[in-house]
Amino acid sequence: MGDSGLLAIHPAGQSGGLGAGRVAARAYRKKLRSWHARAAFAGALVAIATIWPFNIPNLLAEGSWAAGLHFPRLLDWNEARSLAGVIERNHLNDRLLQVYETSFGPAIAVYTPVVLQRGHWVEVQPLHDPAADLSAGIKAYVLPLGPEDPFLLEMRDRGLVHVWGGTIDSCVVTLDGPADAKVAGEVFFKTVVKNSRWLSANAINNKMPGADEMKTMLTGAGLAAHQAPLNQQRFHAARMDLATLIYAYAMEKSDPQVALGLRDAASAFGGMASFLSDGTAIGFVSDAQIASMRKNAAALADVLEEPDIASNRGRVGDAFDQLFHNFFGNAA
Repeated sequence: MGDSGLLAIHPAGQSGGLGAGRVAARAYRKKLRSWHARAAFAGALVAIATIWPFNIPNLLAEGSWAAGLHFPRLLDWNEARSLAGVIERNHLNDRLLQVYETSFGPAIAVYTPVVLQRGHWVEVQPLHDPAADLSAGIKAYVLPLGPEDPFLLEMRDRGLVHVWGGTIDSCVVTLDGPADAKVAGEVFFKTVVKNSRWLSANAINNKMPGADEMKTMLTGAGLAAHQAPLNQQRFHAARMDLATLIYAYAMEKSDPQVALGLRDAASAFGGMASFLSDGTAIGFVSDAQIASMRKNAAALADVLEEPDIASNRGRVGDAFDQLFHNFFGNAA
């Protein structure tokens, strides 16, 4: 990683582990001088690598999934492969890619070379991420929103975003424009208020199902039924993510500081969508945090509906800080 604060990720096998492989090969040749010893050692490694994944717990999990008894998974590799295909077919590989959940970015990179805006997998990070200063318009985004979502299509039809494709759960988009600041502001306030109200009334915790629900899930359509309300709240958070990005892009020339804050808020909405729906975030948030989030989402909507609130940055900023700090501050 250079001074840009960006991390270039390439498909598995092209770079990582090469140094360790050379060390192992050197030790193999130096320590095991006998042909028979080398053959036995290599055979043992192959046997362990082949047989070990087929231990009893893994066989049960793989067998039950193959039989149609589906359960929440940490990563959806089919999703990653599909999104990588969208990026590759549309020649977006050289765009800085901002993924709504940073730990999902490397999964996409397994299937196609991408340049990822760094996430929490970078062990040493600067206090200020230089990538945060870049224009929202130069990036491509993986949003936690299906490409047929009505709000997304409305923004596309208004010439504010380009939708490149995706899956039922996520899409790849870039921003068109920038939009007129007044138009983008209207989209932002209306969308955040509407979807904050929905989350404040309906959000549930993304946690491991209880024993009774787990039995129901292991019956064909059970997993889909479990996931449906989680995806619904995912999409409400994602609409706020997109509306905030559009407003951030529109404000970059007239007020760069406000634009910076909006870009940060958009990223936070994307992370919230992941915590509310993804398998990788099951159990990260407590019931108490969900209750607090619902309360703070309602408070944010109240603030944004106050007369002349657009000129009161302090109250808006405090409301956003309260929502995000309480939601993410104590997550596992």
